[in-house]
Amino acid sequence: MESNSPFAPPTNTYQNPQSWQAGPNAGAVPVQTTGLTIIFVLFLIFGFLGMLSGAGTVLALVFEDMFKSMNKADNVLMQKMQEAQAPFRIPGLIFAGVNVMLSVLLLVGALGLMSRKQWGLNISRLSCKIGLLVEVLRVGLGITQQVFTMSSFMQVSPEDMGRDVPPDAFQVMVVSMSVGMIIGIVMMIIYAIGKMVVYYLSNRHLSKPEIAGLFS
Repeated sequence: MESNSPFAPPTNTYQNPQSWQAGPNAGAVPVQTTGLTIIFVLFLIFGFLGMLSGAGTVLALVFEDMFKSMNKADNVLMQKMQEAQAPFRIPGLIFAGVNVMLSVLLLVGALGLMSRKQWGLNISRLSCKIGLLVEVLRVGLGITQQVFTMSSFMQVSPEDMGRDVPPDAFQVMVVSMSVGMIIGIVMMIIYAIGKMVVYYLSNRHLSKPEIAGLFS
C-alpha cells in the first residue's frame, strides 16, 4: 500500500519521468542515429576506393601489355614474372568487376541511408553480405597469386639475370622479394579483416528493429 505522505518517493519511477528517463511508451525514446552517420561515411569511403581500385586494375592490364612489347627475349626474370601473372589475368578482371559492382551498391546504399529510404536499408544490408564474401575472395586470390609468383621467381638462377650480376646480389634480391611478399600478404589480411569487421557490425546495426523503424 502506497504512503499518502507528500514526502514519500513514488514507488513507480515512471510516474513522473524526468528528461533523462524513458516514459512508459518506448516509441517516445529518441533513436540515436550516430551509427547510421558512421556507416554512411564508411560506405562512401569504401565505394570510392573500390571504384579507384577497378580503374587501377584496368590501367595495370594496359601497362602489362606495354611491358610485354618492351621486354627483351633474353630477359628471363621478366618472362618468369609475366608467366606467373598470366593465369590470374581473367580472375583478376572478374574480381575487379565484382568489386566495382559492390562499390556502386555501397554508394547507392549510403545515399539511401541518409534519405531514410527502405530500399537504402535493404541495399546497405545486401552490400554488407556481399562485402564479406568479396573480402574472403580477395584474401584467397591474393595469397594464391603471391605464392605462385614467388615459386616462379625461385626457379630463376643467377645466370638467368645476366653475366654481370654477382651471386650475392641475386640472393639479396630473392630475400627482399620474399620479405616484401610476406609483408604484402600480412597487410592484405589485416585490411580484409578490418573491412569484414566493418561489414559485420554495420549489418548488425542496420538489422536492429529500432533502426529499421526509421526507414519508410
